[in-house]
Amino acid sequence: MRIVPASVWLSAHVKEVWRIYRSRDRRGERLAKQHLEGTPLVPEIVTFPPTEVHVGGFIGTLTVTEATARVECTLHDHLARLKDPAEIREWLDRFLDLRQSGWQRGLFSLDAHLKNFGVAGDRIVLLDSGGLTDRWHEVHERLVFEEVVAQPHVQLGLGPVLAPHTGLARDFDQRWKQIVNRDTVLRHWPQTSPGAVLPETSVISE
Repeated sequence: MRIVPASVWLSAHVKEVWRIYRSRDRRGERLAKQHLEGTPLVPEIVTFPPTEVHVGGFIGTLTVTEATARVECTLHDHLARLKDPAEIREWLDRFLDLRQSGWQRGLFSLDAHLKNFGVAGDRIVLLDSGGLTDRWHEVHERLVFEEVVAQPHVQLGLGPVLAPHTGLARDFDQRWKQIVNRDTVLRHWPQTSPGAVLPETSVISE
């Protein structure tokens, strides 16, 4: 057995994690452009005549013809500002509807933290596409993990937001469990997608 210094192991491990992260990030961006561009699930792309703009840290100007419409804030920040439980429930319902809309397009977000979503008027839009996947072994691995999560709202960053509303937190966790599971995702997933039907048991490995 060869002993590897901890610093060497850590450096190599971090590089591997970063490589996987960047690979998934690029794939997520590609999937969003391919399947979500032009839909209500992402911020609107505004086009205009060629315009020169100054960019901080860049010498000279850039000519641009489109821009992504700004969102008001992240979904997490929006919910943190709300006081009315009925309003919070309404936005959480919209969030769950958004997730299912993604599944219908053959996409699943592996990182559904509410800071990765934004608010644009009465819509919720995806801001960070890095966690998107269309690969069933990754979806299945995530769903297996979801089965053992006792309080999904805490995992999503909603612990402080829902702390004063224990009943709402309990209802949301229950609804999340009813929706974010293998059977429900498969029911929404396009049957034409590769690997749409998973075996009852499977071994997942990176």
